Amino acid sequence: MAQTKIFRDRVVSLEQTQEIGEKNLDLLTEIVLEALPGFERVDFTLEHEADLFCLLFRHPETGLERKVSFTRMFLSDAGRLPAVVDNPAGPVRARVVEIIRGHASRAEIAVTLRQLLTEEEQTEADAIDAEWRKKEEALLAARRAEEERKAREKRRLKQIEEQRRAEKRKRERQAQAEKRAQQPGGRPQQPKGDRRPQQQRPAAAQPGGTPTPSPRAEAGARQAQQPQQTPQGQGGRRRRRRRGRGGSPPQGAPSAPRGDAPQT
Repeated sequence: MAQTKIFRDRVVSLEQTQEIGEKNLDLLTEIVLEALPGFERVDFTLEHEADLFCLLFRHPETGLERKVSFTRMFLSDAGRLPAVVDNPAGPVRARVVEIIRGHASRAEIAVTLRQLLTEEEQTEADAIDAEWRKKEEALLAARRAEEERKAREKRRLKQIEEQRRAEKRKRERQAQAEKRAQQPGGRPQQPKGDRRPQQQRPAAAQPGGTPTPSPRAEAGARQAQQPQQTPQGQGGRRRRRRRGRGGSPPQGAPSAPRGDAPQT
């Protein structure tokens, strides 16, 4: 709604500027030609951005161009253009001609309300400007204070959030440690990806100085005690008969003679 009102006021202002300027076009042209002799008016226009009513002039011999602009306040204020309309030979007209003539060397000449202020009006305008600047500085200081307060509040909330996250991570680590401690064996389980091969611990010595053999050593001893099988056949073990000197002959065989007994 506020934007609509601003737009409407802006349109009304432009319409007023153009309406007043076109209504007093001949008077404004006469004032400018009095200040710039030898020039001719070639056109007039309305500058929408600056809200100015402009007259365009060109010198026919030199080709120089001048643009003289009038503000809406100059056109509408009772003590400016309306005063010239009421008294064409009055001091206000002479003052406007003097201003335009003093800037004749410029390509663009602006006629504003402030240029035509009297001493009393100038003093009042300065007081108004000072009051306006004071209010603007107060508003600027309040705006800066509000921005600083918002920045401090933002930093405070950020610190609270970081502290909350740190406490949450701490609680999670404590819960994980308690969970690992409650696993079978009472040993905390190492996280995945960080497992290391466990080295075989030496067997603990039994009371009396004799060390307890490890399971691997017991298995090796049992294997050494088992009899080895012969590679020939699978019919069991073969006994080797020992034949000593002077052993008895087999049954049914004649006994060999002893000593010097003659053989038959």
